[in-house]
Amino acid sequence: MSRLNRSPDQTQDLREQMIDQFKEENGQYPSRTDVHKKNKNKKKKRMKYPVISTLAIFFILTPVLIYSIWYYLDNRGAGRVNGVDNSHYENVFIKKR
Repeated sequence: MSRLNRSPDQTQDLREQMIDQFKEENGQYPSRTDVHKKNKNKKKKRMKYPVISTLAIFFILTPVLIYSIWYYLDNRGAGRVNGVDNSHYENVFIKKR
């Protein structure tokens, strides 16, 4: 069944009735924004389960936060020896026989 052969749905019928009624009252067709204004007001995005969404975000961000803190604390003391910052010196390893 092609798009041209389909019968119009209920919203199309109501939209045409609204346009015809507006033309009878005002003598001209309404602007495109007036016709679609009601549709924009009705389309509000609503979260179905905000608690579940919040918990999902929490469980996703918790490991990321833990690893970032662990990485920060692990690398924070890398350049220090006995409380002195040695990060600008080169490390030299000497083998003992």
